Amino acid sequence: MDSRISIDQKRSGKIILTGEHTILYGGEALVSPISKYVDVKVRQGNGEISTIINGVKDNINYFNDPLVNAALLHLEEFYDIDLVNLNIEIRSEIPIGGFGSSSAIVASIIESVLAFKGVEIGDSNLIEDVIAIESSLGTKVSGIDQITIVKEKPLVFQRIDGDLKYREADLLYLSDHKVLVINTGRPNSTTNQVVKVVRQRFESSNPYKSLIANTIELNRNLICSIESNSNEQTILRLVDDISENLIKMGIVSGQSQAVIKTLNSMGLHVKLSGAGTISEGPSGALIAFCAIDFDSNQIRDLGFNCFEM
Repeated sequence: MDSRISIDQKRSGKIILTGEHTILYGGEALVSPISKYVDVKVRQGNGEISTIINGVKDNINYFNDPLVNAALLHLEEFYDIDLVNLNIEIRSEIPIGGFGSSSAIVASIIESVLAFKGVEIGDSNLIEDVIAIESSLGTKVSGIDQITIVKEKPLVFQRIDGDLKYREADLLYLSDHKVLVINTGRPNSTTNQVVKVVRQRFESSNPYKSLIANTIELNRNLICSIESNSNEQTILRLVDDISENLIKMGIVSGQSQAVIKTLNSMGLHVKLSGAGTISEGPSGALIAFCAIDFDSNQIRDLGFNCFEM
């Protein structure tokens, strides 16, 4: 029995503050929700499914959209939900590429439809569902996006004996500072392609292994410093050192390096966030650590897509 006339559920995307790639080699990664959301509205209707992705509307039959299709088939097969008389509207303002938009869409669909039908689902089951649905599409899923988006809290992740562990993070430094997210565009390389190349370089080069080891230590120090709100200059120096290491790893394109240089000249401390790229063109997200009163319009005036984390 349907519990409500309509229901609306919202989930945010995510950003990696530090720890990209090195988490695969024993390091930690600090991941946080962002201020961009997926909003799914469910109501009684005639089976119409519509998406509005970053302002672009598309009325679809859900069988034509693999991600939405997988989520709805999961609801039918695992929860015995009849979707014939439901209208579902999916609105997403989360940028595509490295921000967890797929996980946020799936989590919002599952949660909203079950809530409409009066079925409660806990965080653990929702995380398992989202991982299963995305994996069914052939995507290599780490669990980081899914857990962060469902928990809706900053988290520190680490792989211990092959298992992904996490704990809540306290971002004390951001109580009087802020992080700006600059979207350079969707990378031309997939995450799996970049991870594979980094692995090959790691396994074939001792200097590259040393670079990874040094980055792991820098990441650990940055996470500790952000959580304890230690000396600001220490935090900003760590951000700069990690940024330089990520460039040396060969996963920041020349185009994005130019953006970083421009933002550095404005007094910002900027690093890559996410897998990056092994191709020219966009590298995905960059993040800038700055004073809480910094006017982000200065970045937008340069033509960059920017928002506050």
